[in-house]
Amino acid sequence: MITEEELKKLRAVARAATGGTWIYNFCNSEPIVSLDEFDATHISTFDPPKVNELLDEIERLRELCEKLRREAEMHAQEARTQKSTVHECYQAVSGGTGEPGDWNGAQPIRDYVAAKNARLREALERIRCGLKTIPCQYDREVQNIVDLTPEEFREIARAGLEASS
Repeated sequence: MITEEELKKLRAVARAATGGTWIYNFCNSEPIVSLDEFDATHISTFDPPKVNELLDEIERLRELCEKLRREAEMHAQEARTQKSTVHECYQAVSGGTGEPGDWNGAQPIRDYVAAKNARLREALERIRCGLKTIPCQYDREVQNIVDLTPEEFREIARAGLEASS
C-alpha cells in the first residue's frame, strides 16, 4: 500500500515536471530527448514498477469502495426491515390507527405493555378474590361433614344412595 508520505512525494515530482507534450527527435535511430532536470526526475520516478503499484492501489481502492457500497446497501435494507417491524408494532398497539412516526421510539410499545400488564394484574386479583370465597364455602361444607357423627354420616349416605337408585 502506498503511504501518505509516498503520495506527497509522487505528487511533488509530477507537479514539477513540464506540462504538455514532450518532443522526441530521432537521429540515427537514437532518440534525442531534451529534458530538464524535473522531467528526468518525473520519468525516473514514474517507472513501470511504480505505475503498476499505483494501478494496484487504484484497483484495491475500487474494490474497497464496492465492498463498502454493498455493506451500505445491506445496512440500508436492515434499517428498512427494522422500520417496517416498528411500524407493524405501532399498528398492533394502536389498534390499527397507527403511530404517525417512529420518533417516539419504544415508548408506545412500553405504554401498551404496561396497560396490558395492569389489566392482567386486575384480572388476576379478581380471580384471587374469587378463589378466596370458594375455599370458604367449601371449608364450611367440609366442616359440616366433619361435625357429623358416624351414624349421621351413614344416614346421609343411605339417603343419597336411595335417591340415586
